[in-house]
Amino acid sequence: SSSFSSSSVSPRAAFGLRPEDEFVFVDPDGDWVVEDESESSVLNAHDMFLMYRENDIYVYNTDFVRDPDPRESDPSHRLVESDFLPHINFFADMSSEMGGLVLGSIRRTPDPSGYRVLLRTAEEDESFWLTESELKGKALKKFRNQNKLIRGSTFVEACAKKLHNLSGFRRVKKQPDFPGKLAELEHLLKIQAYKFAIVYAREGQTTADQILDNELHDMPPDRAELFNRFLSMMGERIPLNGWTGYRGDLDVNGDTTGTHSIYTEWKDRPVMFQVVPWITEHASRRTKTGNDICVIIYQDGGSFYAPLIPSTVIHNYVVVKALPGKERFRIAAVSHVGVPDFSPIVPKHYEFELGSSMREFLLHKLVNGERSAHFCKMGIGSARFSLNDHRLATRKGHLEYLHSEHMPSSSPLQPTSS
Repeated sequence: SSSFSSSSVSPRAAFGLRPEDEFVFVDPDGDWVVEDESESSVLNAHDMFLMYRENDIYVYNTDFVRDPDPRESDPSHRLVESDFLPHINFFADMSSEMGGLVLGSIRRTPDPSGYRVLLRTAEEDESFWLTESELKGKALKKFRNQNKLIRGSTFVEACAKKLHNLSGFRRVKKQPDFPGKLAELEHLLKIQAYKFAIVYAREGQTTADQILDNELHDMPPDRAELFNRFLSMMGERIPLNGWTGYRGDLDVNGDTTGTHSIYTEWKDRPVMFQVVPWITEHASRRTKTGNDICVIIYQDGGSFYAPLIPSTVIHNYVVVKALPGKERFRIAAVSHVGVPDFSPIVPKHYEFELGSSMREFLLHKLVNGERSAHFCKMGIGSARFSLNDHRLATRKGHLEYLHSEHMPSSSPLQPTSS
């Protein structure tokens, strides 16, 4: 097992911090790193933004749906064929390192920017505009003709510069339920909700058992009050029994995971904070915490030694240290090697106060941390597969299922003649 000591060389030493300022330690020979602080000592609101990848953006549900979107007046409305703009859906095969299926959609009518194209592969979504200047002669004529089938060779010729190594074009024939399924697929492939454990750690606690077994009634009253104020800043205290909203991993039919939790909605996404000291069964504390990708460590004095909690799922710790003798906090992020960098970066030596600025910083940090973790290509601990492996397998499975359901006569990996 790894050992830690205050004399170990900490990554934070490179930032010019005095030893007494250090509150997060990692094994210098391990797979975890402490995020560098920024050179700025000021909290910059411009640094707080959601990090979007192509996969986070809704394209089919926006650019392929008629205006006005019927869901604006009726959020429960399920899209049907008549809700979509005229477009073509097709399968193809891609020769690349990833290989496999491509599920594409292309609008039949152009915008000023051109024809909207969306390609879905096992790895990612790719969207772009195909301009009329890229469609020459016969290709443009066939695109404009609503009654003509666009042959594979014509399609590839028309946008060869945009579609790399695409072959075996095969169009999905008119199937009224198919566009609605593609709209649902776009939702399925995106993170719809977030759950984050909040672990309370005391000064001098250096094992997972110690921090996961902390009880509220054992806290000094003033420290318990500050911890509760921190929780109130993050969200609303809600009763779990009978809760009908997003529940994370918590039990809403019994009391096995406690009677209450902290919940909020942020940027149209539900967020459940699983407060470990509130979870009744201690075995559940370990399970729920270990199943979260990002975990908040509320460090009430002392230091945090990462990774402290055995897990093949945890990729990021966001450590919130309550500074002794004052109602201020320091924040640090610890990530597994391979997790792409994510914003916002903690300002150098910055001390946070409870309030909207601290809340927004933490929510941006947690959500961006989870989004980035899904692109980590390393397994954690004994895990054979990374989150990125799971992400790719999920996408591939959905694509192959749709192909088998709607193109049953052709193989998903064998090109068909144009």
